[in-house]
Amino acid sequence: MYTNADGLPNKLDELKSRIHACKIKPFIIAVTEVKHKNKWDIDMAELSIDGYTLFANNCDGNPRGVINYVRNDIVCQQIELECKCIENIFRNSD
Repeated sequence: MYTNADGLPNKLDELKSRIHACKIKPFIIAVTEVKHKNKWDIDMAELSIDGYTLFANNCDGNPRGVINYVRNDIVCQQIELECKCIENIFRNSD
């Protein structure tokens, strides 16, 4: 599942409702533009979704940020890369 949130905090309840309505819960939910255009402070704990692990990038500072929610039954981890691509999330398939 993918969405460009253009500010996730005020749309999180709608996202949770859409997930709840799915017969099969999405394995991965990708969200871009997590933060509002003019409000940069965000508490990542408030964006958690039961049954999912949250992986975030560039949610501190000025970039708008990206988040991947990965269903808890999928084994994965976030890796840090030194690159100039500021908004990215990679998954290692090992």
